[in-house]
Amino acid sequence: MSLPRLPGLFLCCLTTLGHAQLAPIPPTLYQLPDIVVKADSVSSLLQPSVESSTLELSRLSGASEVLDLDTVETRVHSNLSESLQAVPGLYARARNQSSQARLSIRGSGVARNADVRGIALQLNGLPLNAADSDFDYLSAIEPLSLSHVRVIRSSNSLAGVSNNLGGSLDFVSPIGHGKSPASLRAEFGSFGYWKQHASTAWASGQVDGVLSLTNLSQDGFRDHSQLNRQHLDLNLGWSDQGAWENRLYFVTSQSDEELPGALSLGEIAANPSQSVSSPNPLFDRRRADWRDQVSYNRVADRFSWQNTDQSLIGGVWFTWADIKNPRNQVFDKQYHDTGVRLTYQHDFNLGGLDNSLSLTLTQSYAWSDETTYLNQGLGSRGAVVDDVTFQWLNSNFYAQNRLQLSDQLTWILSLDLGHSRRNVHDRVALAAEALTQDSRDYTAISPATGLLYEWNSQNQAYLNISRSSEAPTQADLYRSGQANYDAQELQTATTFEIGMRGRQGPISWDFAFYHSLLENEFLITEISPGINETRNTPDSFHQGIESSLSWELLRQQPEPLDAAPQDSLLLRQSYTWNHFQLNDDPLFGDNSIPGIPEHLLLGALTYSHGSGFYTGFSWEFQPRGIYADYANSLFSDAFATLDWKIGTQSPGGFRFFFEINNLADERYITEVSVVSRPSGPQRYFFPAAGRSFYGGVSWAW
Repeated sequence: MSLPRLPGLFLCCLTTLGHAQLAPIPPTLYQLPDIVVKADSVSSLLQPSVESSTLELSRLSGASEVLDLDTVETRVHSNLSESLQAVPGLYARARNQSSQARLSIRGSGVARNADVRGIALQLNGLPLNAADSDFDYLSAIEPLSLSHVRVIRSSNSLAGVSNNLGGSLDFVSPIGHGKSPASLRAEFGSFGYWKQHASTAWASGQVDGVLSLTNLSQDGFRDHSQLNRQHLDLNLGWSDQGAWENRLYFVTSQSDEELPGALSLGEIAANPSQSVSSPNPLFDRRRADWRDQVSYNRVADRFSWQNTDQSLIGGVWFTWADIKNPRNQVFDKQYHDTGVRLTYQHDFNLGGLDNSLSLTLTQSYAWSDETTYLNQGLGSRGAVVDDVTFQWLNSNFYAQNRLQLSDQLTWILSLDLGHSRRNVHDRVALAAEALTQDSRDYTAISPATGLLYEWNSQNQAYLNISRSSEAPTQADLYRSGQANYDAQELQTATTFEIGMRGRQGPISWDFAFYHSLLENEFLITEISPGINETRNTPDSFHQGIESSLSWELLRQQPEPLDAAPQDSLLLRQSYTWNHFQLNDDPLFGDNSIPGIPEHLLLGALTYSHGSGFYTGFSWEFQPRGIYADYANSLFSDAFATLDWKIGTQSPGGFRFFFEINNLADERYITEVSVVSRPSGPQRYFFPAAGRSFYGGVSWAW
């Protein structure tokens, strides 16, 4: 099979990269002057700083970013997707300004419509995903309570973190050392948006802690899209600042959001703010009161021990959640998961060369009781339709070895062994239907190898070949009324990746090209509102480019040299090319895989002053629409948007910001609901909000 022709921009990037050197740069399009790290800052093996994470990820032979969320605080971010969308290669788009989002790296879970699959999500180094790798509780992650996000876009990952096509996201909380003892923040804006955040931090001897509280409410751009959310995050640590450290984490989130549904292109052209109406009251979003009500709770503990050449990090977690989802039926769910992760690392000399070996064992178990009722209107429960218990069990062993072949060249070799089990027990059967009772086991072996070449501490190039595998989720396997699970195979992929990152004078950039050959990729389509169907396609491929460029057009350095710059004019752009295609699929031949745009360009031009004042414009350009179906017959339009912001940013004291989003009041589509072929009213599209105004103030002391 011949590869599709690469866009001309790829060739231009290769030419440019061939005449310059590389260094890691932060991915955010809203970067302000660099933060000066004090020599007496407290380090933590369990809670790395932005600088420590950047250094650690620079040792990977694959694409990675560290997203500093301090820069996120310069604008409104009502949901996680808005905090992540500036990272090239990471597609993050919310539906209706809510926590419902499509989150995908390199096409992972590209057809998943309402939650996350194919990305290893973690909170402070411990898994967030359900034991079947699914995750649909993004409302539990509050950007303002985090320090930064470690984004690894390659399956050739850190020890034990990822065996997924889409790599991993690790959300890292701050520690009490070096953080403001108290801070208050308030945000407000269009469509009834109102958010308050408060945090306190303390550190005394061996003990430190951070507590944050957030409350969010908004009426929403669309009818029936009101949202209310409360979030608490606690991080307590004990450490001797040397050999050992222990941390206790607790997160609780209460979220209630209305779901207005996808619209047709004609409905969006007529009135994008409407919700879905229907003569059938069960599919009328307002009359049936479609919404997500999630109570999510998580407690975890991690410990570490280290000496000069060895370290041991362990952790345990327990999650419980109560979910009530009125749809055309009413779904009640009580979900629990627990697990343990242990990582041992040993640095030693091998044949006169520096060598580092890490071993990671992850064991996770989850169970869920789910009851379905008739919807008698406004989400009130009627008779029981279904009552089912699911169980998940995952065991994973990961080994990685890093051999320093020379001062500049490192060889990385890894092996992942995984075993997964899925169980289902259905206790209610309607007339002429069967009770589903079944179990399935899946075993995978996934090797990877890569080379990392460093000209110096700021210039790197890498290449790798990695194998990844993903077992089907419970949603893939189970359909009520069938005696057994649906037949689903492991999805596997072999990925070839090459990239460079670096800096030359005022210009910094990051570039990666990958090509993944997939077998048995999961194709998940919505066959009716709220009802999905999954099947494997024999062969497919994903390939793409992930690139970012940062150019300091103006930077005047005062005396002394370590002082903050007085003026900065920063131009940043990121470009992502996504090409995902079926290969001789029995139903859709060689069609493109829908759900994600092929080209996406984000940019920003920001002026900032050493006093903390900043202003600038940011833009998003999608030159082609998004396919909504595998038949490639229905797609959204191209669009371009422009935003403007102004504010002040400083390590402490008073801050404010004001922004105008979608300055031209462009009417466009942000997200699609993937189907096999268009049918009925063709409601597959989610409109973006119109022109909107937001502001915020904060005070830290």
